[in-house]
Amino acid sequence: MRKRSGGSSVFSPLAISGLIGWYDASDYNSLTVDNGRVTAISNRVSGGLPLKSLGTHGTSAPVYDPANTLAGGNPALLWASGEECGLELYHPVLDQAVETPVADMFIVCAYKEGVDADFDGYTRLIADAADHTICQGQPGSNGIRATSTLQRASKNGASFSASLLPLPLSVLRFSAANQGLTDFSVSSFGRKEVSSLSRSWNGPICEVLAFSTPLSSPDIEQVGAYFHSKWGIVMDGS
Repeated sequence: MRKRSGGSSVFSPLAISGLIGWYDASDYNSLTVDNGRVTAISNRVSGGLPLKSLGTHGTSAPVYDPANTLAGGNPALLWASGEECGLELYHPVLDQAVETPVADMFIVCAYKEGVDADFDGYTRLIADAADHTICQGQPGSNGIRATSTLQRASKNGASFSASLLPLPLSVLRFSAANQGLTDFSVSSFGRKEVSSLSRSWNGPICEVLAFSTPLSSPDIEQVGAYFHSKWGIVMDGS
């Protein structure tokens, strides 16, 4: 089932301990939109840092799509083919991009039109402040590049795997513990590397949840049920 854009849910991610980042395209009031581009997203966690398009690693901000087809007619941030876009974690006092340690992260997103079986290029999804790749697609394959910090993801509640494509609107979960790590550093979403041939993400991103501590199995199930209700995504076992 799909929840209409702007509707409320009985469960809120704020109920889970350790939530440090909640960025939601369906909450229009949290977006700063300039000429159809999303230049900033406030954090729905009180006191949490926002995301901002700083313009230092990309020529534009993602497009605000109020009725994205892959999102079931719901809002999304759209990374269009050929554009260099990116949103970075921003510290208003320092006036610069920063990074934060994350133990568990969920990203609701799709690649291109949701049917491609191979990445067109080195397609960046997550990076840290030092421009290290946290997760990037491998060109000519359906999987995560082996040099990424996080080499596996759980798609829609399934077992962790390097394979991502095809990727219609889905819930990707990245777990530090699954990689043998305590945490991983996150600074930006969707932006290309500064000094390489990699490219920005290509497709919609709808929602991001980031946690500072590993989630329990009941918490993971709650988050999965929340995404299923909100975005209509069928989770493994649901």
